[in-house]
Amino acid sequence: MRHRFHLSERQRKVRSRICALVHDQPLIRGTLTVLRNRCGNPNCKCARGEKHESLYLVQSRQGRRHARCIPKELRPEVSAWVAGHQKVEELLEEISQDYWGQLDNPQRKRQPR
Repeated sequence: MRHRFHLSERQRKVRSRICALVHDQPLIRGTLTVLRNRCGNPNCKCARGEKHESLYLVQSRQGRRHARCIPKELRPEVSAWVAGHQKVEELLEEISQDYWGQLDNPQRKRQPR
């Protein structure tokens, strides 16, 4: 088992935040998008131009777009899942940029494997 003592304090904090996010809440990759549709009922307001708004979770898998309509009662929860996943990605990008910096500066001490 590797110990984290060789990491900088900043990297330890970032990794701890990632672990906490992954452990404490559900995460889902995707983008929330509002779509406006017509229902098809000729007597509905959407037939006169006022389309129905629905929130969809959209993600790309294997080059194909997948979308799910999110019920109103789940919108806050799903929004938190998406936000959590985006935060983890941001934190991973911070770590990645640290390692890119090490590649740019070969004199800098490399972290052991």
